[in-house]
Parts: sequence; C-alpha cells; structure tokens
Amino acid sequence: MTANLILEHSQLAPLARQDEGMAFELMVSQPVFGFEVFEQIVALNPELTRHFPQLVEKMASFPIDAPRAKLPRWMFPAVLDGAARIFGSAAWRYMQWTRRHRPEALARVAFVRETMRPYTLFDS
Repeated sequence: MTANLILEHSQLAPLARQDEGMAFELMVSQPVFGFEVFEQIVALNPELTRHFPQLVEKMASFPIDAPRAKLPRWMFPAVLDGAARIFGSAAWRYMQWTRRHRPEALARVAFVRETMRPYTLFDS
C-alpha cells in the first residue's frame, strides 16, 4: 500500500488541479480511512465529476476503523521538520540513483511526478 496523495485541509478547496489526471487519480484510489474527506473533496471540486461522474457514488472498498488513540503532538516537534525534509529528499535522490539504468522505471517516475504535480513532496 502506498500513500500517493496527501493533502492538507487548506488544499481541498479548490484543488490546484481539477483535470482528468487528478480525477483519474481519485477514481482509482482506494481510501481506507477518512472516506468522508474523499467525499468532501469531490463535493468541493465539482469539476472533477465532469471527467468521472461516478466519483459521486464511489464507495470505500476497504475501510478501517479510526485509531483508538492518537500519538501526542510532542512526539513530532516542528524543529525536526527541516532535518526530516533533508533526509527524505536524500532518500528520494538515492532511490532515483538506483534506477538510473532502468529507463522504464525512470519513465514511470516521470509520469507519476507529472500526474501528481503540484502535490509532490520533492519537486525541486
């Protein structure tokens, strides 16, 4: 399982992209938690339903229950955000370096990055 689209609440309305690529991403996604947010995205961005009207009736195929307890905020100090971004960016570059001799893998990454723009994490 991969989390390939992570949005902050401030990014929900309107979505920066409401094209057929974004509508397709939502159509093929399988939300497992927080399906009400998925419904909110579709309701707040009606342009998406012009590309895939069935988004309005989409159901959660594999829903899970809400977690019983949340981790305390002190476990995620904002002061570490910069270091986490540097580490994550380095890991991303290393992963791309390991694929340097596989054109099909590089083409797939290029396609996914273009599809997910402007929501990519490491789009430098």
